[in-house]
Amino acid sequence: MTVINATTGEVLRELTTDLSKDYQPTATPKDPPQKRNSSNLQPQVRAISMSCDITPSG
Repeated sequence: MTVINATTGEVLRELTTDLSKDYQPTATPKDPPQKRNSSNLQPQVRAISMSCDITPSG
């Protein structure tokens, strides 16, 4: 297998697969990744007070 940069065409890596090996996992992971619950995703908002008067002079 050859990994090539799509923009420049530069060869990044040359990889060889050993066909005598089974690369598939043998069991389920002990701690599968936690799925994000979209209902828990809320924007983080923080109010910051102004440190000086920004009224235009004029």
